[in-house]
Amino acid sequence: MSALQSAPEITWPDSDICVAAHDLVKDVSPAFLYNHLMRSYAFGAAIGQKQSKSFDAEMLFLGAVMHDLAFVDQFENGHRFEVDSANAAKEFLSERGYDDKKIDVIWQAIALHTTHDVPQFLSPEVALVHFGAGLDVGMFPYEGLEAKQIDEIVELYPRLGFKKAIIETLGHVVQRNPRATVTTFLEHVGHRCVDHYHAPNFVDIVTHSPFAE
Repeated sequence: MSALQSAPEITWPDSDICVAAHDLVKDVSPAFLYNHLMRSYAFGAAIGQKQSKSFDAEMLFLGAVMHDLAFVDQFENGHRFEVDSANAAKEFLSERGYDDKKIDVIWQAIALHTTHDVPQFLSPEVALVHFGAGLDVGMFPYEGLEAKQIDEIVELYPRLGFKKAIIETLGHVVQRNPRATVTTFLEHVGHRCVDHYHAPNFVDIVTHSPFAE
């Protein structure tokens, strides 16, 4: 495969490990999800450049493109989808001899990408996967980037009905493993989109714990 495509001011790292990860997610992901993963990297890198952050583009790319692996059934293993995705990425990278310390950072970036008010205090790669993916789903405002830059990224990797498709995919994740949704944002998806969904309320969990007080 040739070097990955790039939009103006965005360079895709084309090391062997990045090409391998790219090929994996392109092979197993529906088009709308693949484009989301690539936009997540592009937005994350653009935010990092805008904020003059020093970051490892290869590590950011690996975290961004593999952050939703567990949306694919073959990578689901009974945990929160973020953790299953992180574990799948770790196994993929370990099998290819990638540096263990870098793998730890990528694991954190994927496992924490939906966690609010934590990733920004960790390494730049962890923060930028969080911000890149979060911007693409609407969790963060666009004002941090120029409209032209956003338009260029979306033109390169179109959204393809992303809003409806991602909610339907998350609904499938909830149905597949409702226990892993407790105290996560997937509770919102479950209550809105999944018939007969119920998750324990945290107050109920504490109140009905086996302790006397």
